[in-house]
Amino acid sequence: MLPDSLDLDTLLEDLGQEFVLRPGRAGLLQTTWFDSFDWRLYKRGHLLCHDGDAWRLINRKNSRLSRQPGDLPRSRAVFPRDLPPSELRGFLESTLAMRGLLPLFTDSMRPSAFAVKNRDDKTVVYLTVEEHNFSPPDDLYRVIRLERVRGYGNFLERLERFLETYGVRLAADGFSFFERGVASRGRQPLDYSSRFHIDLEPEISGHRAMTDIYLHLLESMRRNEPGILEDLDSEFLHDFRVAVRRTRTGLAQVKKVLSAPVTKEFKEKFAWLGTITGPTRDLDVYLLHEQDYRSRLPATLHDGLEPFFSEIRRRRAVEYRKLVGLLRSEKYKTILLSWQEVLEKGGAFSLGVKGETPAMELSGRIILRKYREIIRAGGAIGPRSPDEDLHRLRIQCKKLRYVLEFFASLYPDREMRRVIKELKRLQDNLGTFNDLSVQQEMLRDFLGALRPGSRKNQKMAAALGGLLTNLFHEHHRVRQDFSARFLEFAGPENRVLYKELFKVGKVR
Repeated sequence: MLPDSLDLDTLLEDLGQEFVLRPGRAGLLQTTWFDSFDWRLYKRGHLLCHDGDAWRLINRKNSRLSRQPGDLPRSRAVFPRDLPPSELRGFLESTLAMRGLLPLFTDSMRPSAFAVKNRDDKTVVYLTVEEHNFSPPDDLYRVIRLERVRGYGNFLERLERFLETYGVRLAADGFSFFERGVASRGRQPLDYSSRFHIDLEPEISGHRAMTDIYLHLLESMRRNEPGILEDLDSEFLHDFRVAVRRTRTGLAQVKKVLSAPVTKEFKEKFAWLGTITGPTRDLDVYLLHEQDYRSRLPATLHDGLEPFFSEIRRRRAVEYRKLVGLLRSEKYKTILLSWQEVLEKGGAFSLGVKGETPAMELSGRIILRKYREIIRAGGAIGPRSPDEDLHRLRIQCKKLRYVLEFFASLYPDREMRRVIKELKRLQDNLGTFNDLSVQQEMLRDFLGALRPGSRKNQKMAAALGGLLTNLFHEHHRVRQDFSARFLEFAGPENRVLYKELFKVGKVR
C-alpha cells in the first residue's frame, strides 16, 4: 500500500533510475461491486462486480475469475433471475436464495503496468501500480503489486528494499481495495447478519443483559428499515419482524427485569409493530413460494397460477403502501425513540424488581420452565389432537429458541449449539406444518371467492384445486413425522442436558 503522502511520479522516476522499466498496459477500469445486505457472497469467499458489459465473480482464496457477459439491470436491487441462465446465475441462486444484490461501491481503477528488465532485457519482475478512486470522489487508495518471475527472486527482494526507503512497508492483500471501497460508503464486510449473537459478561445482571439485548434488536430494526422503505428485497421486512418478535418475547418471558409500567407500555407498542408489518410479510411469503407452487403442478395447470399471483402482487402493493405510510408516521418514530431513551437513560425508572438478579440465574430458570412446558404440551399431542395444539407448541418452541439465543454466550458453546440444533429440528417440523396449514386456508378462501363462468377462473380453479391436493398430502406427511421429531427432542439425553446445563447455581 502506498502512503498518501508519497508522490507517485517521483517514485516512478526514481524507480526508472534504479531499474530498467518497460511500460505495459494502462487505462481506466470502472467497476461496481455487489453483495447482499448480509454479505452472503463474501461469507462464501467470493467478490462480485460489474465492469460495464459483464459480471465478474472472483474467488478470494485462489483469485479464480468467472466472467459472464451481460448488462447491468436498472433496478436498485439485482436478483439472479435478472441474469441470463448460466453457471454464474446458478451459483448466485444457491448462495443468495431470496436476497437481492445491492451495490456496495463504485471503483474507478487506473492501472499502470511495467515490466522490470535485467541487463539481458529479460523480464525479472512484473510491477503494477493501481490507483483506486471510490465514490464519493477523491477517496484515493493506491497499491503497488509485485509479481516475481521464477529464477529471479533476488530482483524482487531488491525492489522491495528500494520501496521500503520510500515508506512502502505496509503489506496489503490482493483485495484490500474492496475493504477500502466498502469503508468509503460507511460499511465493513460482515457488519450485518440476520443471526442473533451478543456477548454477555458472566456476572451481568438481568437488567443490564436485557437492556443490551433490546438495544441490539433495536439496532437491527433500524438497519433494516431503509431496505423496507426502498422495497429492496423481502428479507429486510422479515429481519425487522424477527427483531420485533424477539423483543416481544423478551418482554413477555424475561419478566420483572424492567419495571411493570415500562413492560406494559412497550408490550402494547411492539404488538402494534407486529400487526402493521404482518399483512405485507404474509403476501411476500406467497410470492416466495411461486416457483415451488409451479413445481407441484403439471405444466398444463401452470397458466392457472398466473392470475392468482397477479392478484397476490396487487394485494401486496396495496398493503405495502399502507406499511410505508405507517413506518413514516410520527407514531412509529416515537415508539423507537422512546424505547431507545428508556434503554439508554431509564435508570431506576426502568429497573424491575428482578433487575439485579444475575442473568445466568434468570436465564436458567426461564429456559428450564419453557422446556418443561414444551415437554408437557408436546407429550399430550396424539394422532387425533387438533392442529391448533401443534400451532401453540410451535409458538412455545419459538419463545424458547429466542431465550436460548439471548443468553447463549453465558453457557458453553458446544453444548448450546447442540441444544439449539435439537430444538431447531423440532421447529422445522412444526414450522412447515404451520406454513402448510396457512397456505391451504388462504387457497381455500381464494378458491371460494372465485366466480364461476370465465375460462380464466376455470383455469385458476383447476390450478388451485391441484395445489390444495398436493399441499394436503404434504401436510399429512409432516404431521405424521411430528411424533418421531418430538420423541427425539424429549428423549432422556436431551432432558439430562437441559437439567445439567441450566440448573440454577451452576458455575460456567
